[in-house]
Amino acid sequence: MAYAKVGPWVNGAPPALSATNLDQVETQYDQVFTDIVHGDLGGVTTDQHHAQTHDVSDHSDIIVAVKASDETVNNNTLQNDDDLLFAVGVNEEWLVEVYLLTISGTTPDFKFAWALPAGATADGEVYEPAEGAPFGFQVVHDSTAVTASGAGALRAFKMWSVILVGGNAGNVQLQWAQNTTDAGDTKMLTGSCLIARRLS
Repeated sequence: MAYAKVGPWVNGAPPALSATNLDQVETQYDQVFTDIVHGDLGGVTTDQHHAQTHDVSDHSDIIVAVKASDETVNNNTLQNDDDLLFAVGVNEEWLVEVYLLTISGTTPDFKFAWALPAGATADGEVYEPAEGAPFGFQVVHDSTAVTASGAGALRAFKMWSVILVGGNAGNVQLQWAQNTTDAGDTKMLTGSCLIARRLS
């Protein structure tokens, strides 16, 4: 709450501080308080700050994508996820974390991969149950598909990758499908998300 003056200023010690000077001090104080509350620092409001181009250390280089609804496939052809993607520029470097909530049967299982702009690379790991194996780490490399065991119930995977973009801008997008075509539904569930941070 801003400081409010009550009644007229009364001159006091030191003698040189007049009522006019006190009024000026109060006005400046109130303006500083208002600036802090509204994020108006250095003559830039919060809205203006968000519209600016920022250094790579700023929050504008963090992208979050979240699935708003379930998505279903019934074949083994990798397809682009409707929501889990982000745009990249030439020669950028990104660190990406993906949290996948999936349901797939024990027959179709599950597979996923990165779709990348031409010349881009992706290297990382995923913690998940490989097809026919217990939970563990698997290597994620470029656009090579990684397989996972289905359980007919919810399974959650965590994947992280470093994306190095070459001379072509475009989208980095998660692709996924059944590993073996089956009539049963394989789903990527609401709440699955991607968090990407530009490093350079």
